[in-house]
Amino acid sequence: MRIKIYLKTIRPEIQFVYFLCMMVGVVVSGGKSALFQPLTWVGVSGFLLVYFGCYFINAYADIDIDKINKPDRPSVKGEITKDELLTATFISYLSGLLIIRYVNFNLFVIGASIAFLGTIYSLKPLHLKSRHIFCTLTLVWAHTAAILGGAAIITLNNEFLWKVVFIQALIAFFVTFSKDIHDIEGDIKYGIKTLAGLLGEKKSKMFLLPLPFLPLLYLLVPEINILALLSVGFVWALYPLRKNRFLKTFVRSVKITNLQNILILLILLIH
Repeated sequence: MRIKIYLKTIRPEIQFVYFLCMMVGVVVSGGKSALFQPLTWVGVSGFLLVYFGCYFINAYADIDIDKINKPDRPSVKGEITKDELLTATFISYLSGLLIIRYVNFNLFVIGASIAFLGTIYSLKPLHLKSRHIFCTLTLVWAHTAAILGGAAIITLNNEFLWKVVFIQALIAFFVTFSKDIHDIEGDIKYGIKTLAGLLGEKKSKMFLLPLPFLPLLYLLVPEINILALLSVGFVWALYPLRKNRFLKTFVRSVKITNLQNILILLILLIH
């Protein structure tokens, strides 16, 4: 039962996004053969533990604000204590960083940046979550770092990799921004100054309009140019904005993001 509570705290649906990103990095840099190397899975496991730590410390820091934005969280319902969250954070960070340091130094540096930013994102006095654009950029780095982390297990010296990273970073920026629109009310009450809160709901909706055009950048990447069709998917993702259903827009955007990475993996594994 306790395991279920810990799993709910780290939000498996988001960890799955990071896992897919890492798999893309692995396959782009090392090809399908990289999936059969034991060290690959050691690195992926260690890197995911670092992400777990980020979500434990965020749950610790956000108990009050989650009472408004996400009242179903285990930390809000009292199913997990602050001490347990801190212990889980420490164990996840320590074990994850030790594992990825064993794999190689590049992976360790990327993982350490995630642990550092994930901590100052959630905790005062820096509290990047309350600092406008830095909030969004930190979450974009979390997405991008997962791709780079997967690639770093093999090699970062890959032009194809950096094209994928650039396009996905742009898409991740807008997808992350869509999450913050849903949280505007609670963020304002607790003094968290996100970019969405600064713009307000009406301007934020307008700000999201370029999102469906970003997958067209895949036309510049011949190996996976069919992913330009994801533009249709992001039109579907933005449709709930007509009725101010911001959370649904974010959920749909995450689904299209996952589809993006699944398609990349399928294309590269077939060829």
